[in-house]
Amino acid sequence: METQPLDIQVVVLTDFSDKSLYAVRHGMEMCRMLEKGMTVAYFDNEKDEDESLLTNKFNTFITKAGVDARFHIIKGKPAKGFEEVVPLVNAIIVVACINTEDKTSLFAPAALLKILHHSRIPYLLVNDDLKQPELYKHLVLPIDSTKESKEKVLWASYFGRFNESKVTVLAGHFKDEYLLKYLNNNLKFINKMFDNFDVCFDVVKCNQKQDNMDAYALDYAKEVNAGLIIILTTEKYGLMELMRGPKELKIVTNNYKLPILCLNRRDDLYVMCD
Repeated sequence: METQPLDIQVVVLTDFSDKSLYAVRHGMEMCRMLEKGMTVAYFDNEKDEDESLLTNKFNTFITKAGVDARFHIIKGKPAKGFEEVVPLVNAIIVVACINTEDKTSLFAPAALLKILHHSRIPYLLVNDDLKQPELYKHLVLPIDSTKESKEKVLWASYFGRFNESKVTVLAGHFKDEYLLKYLNNNLKFINKMFDNFDVCFDVVKCNQKQDNMDAYALDYAKEVNAGLIIILTTEKYGLMELMRGPKELKIVTNNYKLPILCLNRRDDLYVMCD
């Protein structure tokens, strides 16, 4: 007898707090856009909590949220447990609301980035409720000369295809002919893909250095009232990242409270077949 494949899921991480309800509402928008189901996941964090009590908490939480969802308890150490849960529930994207008030929380920005550092699916980090239904109708995609920039393009195209979102591509400016060549190659790739999928987009060139593109994208997104930025995360943590946090920490904790879609730099990122 053949095993039926699991339905693809949007995973929302929760600690059953009110801020987790923000994540659920953003998660509902991802479910609507991608036409997928929702799984709400809770970190047991090696506490071996009573599953029946957690299920009761989930039922209360999901009733308050007003959404249908499955429930999954992530056992063991959070990072390892999360990696195991992704194929188990057939997850496509994870949504979480950061907690900037409690540094001991697993949802503290630095802690959450560390937990998700090896994720092969994108993670949408939010810091506010979904106040505007049209929030994800316009997104900003910063592009530089690196080949890894192309990894963000496919997910930007999903928003364009499935949500009819406009994508503003922010392209850095380079005097170096070598870097400029690779930037132009990336832009050609974007033009071809977005044209093939009828994605509405424009390209804005800016006089920004490569390592400042994400920070500049924040200010630009606020200026044009865009609701999302797609970034690549730090591939390897060195001593500075372990002490102060990776460079994307400042991006996800931005004062504008804009949602940030993070993609890790790896060769086996999840790709939808739809």
